[in-house]
Amino acid sequence: MHHHHRFAIAAAAGLLGLVGAAHATPDWQAAAATCVPDSRATVNNEITGKPGAWVSLTNAAADHDGAKIVYFCNVLSPDDPMVTPTWNNFKLQFSNTMGNEVQAVLYSKNKMTGTVTTIATAVSFASVAVAVVTVPLPAAPLLDFITNAYHVIITVTPSQGNTQPRGHMVILSDN
Repeated sequence: MHHHHRFAIAAAAGLLGLVGAAHATPDWQAAAATCVPDSRATVNNEITGKPGAWVSLTNAAADHDGAKIVYFCNVLSPDDPMVTPTWNNFKLQFSNTMGNEVQAVLYSKNKMTGTVTTIATAVSFASVAVAVVTVPLPAAPLLDFITNAYHVIITVTPSQGNTQPRGHMVILSDN
């Protein structure tokens, strides 16, 4: 009987040790072209980089003022949903010569009420090369996968034809 008791105490201590250990949540990331186009208009107006998995508008679509493409990306916790992710930052990887033409917004959607809340917004700056804009996540609420589902909406809206703004990737990470 005493052996079982000691084993139970050792097992409980071991579990507590695991829970108490600092554990960084692996990054969540999605290449833009792997997300879901929001409409037929997006499908008609898009061009995707292969194998780069970026999204942009065709030259013809970019010439139409107000043309845009929109994608939904589902955010899944790489850990057990019971574990709050340690992510601090929301990142948008893009290329955009003009700036402000690629946007990514992280939303929460309450599983009980359906209430949608904006968590973070990342907007491209002017950069000919592929660049990353990093937006800190608010300290509260930390992402809570028990209460909410999360998604990102990426929008690419060129301000003039042929600038080819590109949404490359969205990322949630510790750094």
